[in-house]
Amino acid sequence: MIVIKLSYPEKFGTVIDSVMINATTCAYKNRRITIMNQIIKFTVLSLVGAFLVIISATESKAQFSKAVVVLKGTVTAEQTGKPHSVRVSVRSAGDTAMEINASRSNSESGYYLVVLKPGKKYWVHLESDNSVAKDVLFEAPACDKTQQIVQDFTVTLIGVTTKPDLGEAK
Repeated sequence: MIVIKLSYPEKFGTVIDSVMINATTCAYKNRRITIMNQIIKFTVLSLVGAFLVIISATESKAQFSKAVVVLKGTVTAEQTGKPHSVRVSVRSAGDTAMEINASRSNSESGYYLVVLKPGKKYWVHLESDNSVAKDVLFEAPACDKTQQIVQDFTVTLIGVTTKPDLGEAK
């Protein structure tokens, strides 16, 4: 006779099952069950236990439980029209001393993204070592679900002049 002890987690502790196998039959909780039925039950219990472990390990809440405004876009240099990397700082219009969110635009694409609360006014401050600082007032719309707003910005580079357009050579 072989005794197999099986352990699998449950929500409130660990369950231990014993299975006694004897040649062609099994004794399980004082009942005789064929080996095939016991193997099926063992497999099902193992799968249920594994499923509970996976579910409890991956269970999470939604990233945003309330509506938000996702402000995104690109930052380009006025003189060149090319993407430019700047620090994007967001402050409440009523209290500019406290930074609410910040991001840095990508140097290759100029892309930036910040997450804001809906129905409020913000100052968006754009700054880098080689550009003139820029402040833009942004009013996030009131909304019941997450909303994405695209707002592109241009900055003026320091020490870079616009090349005059001489037209095409004839």
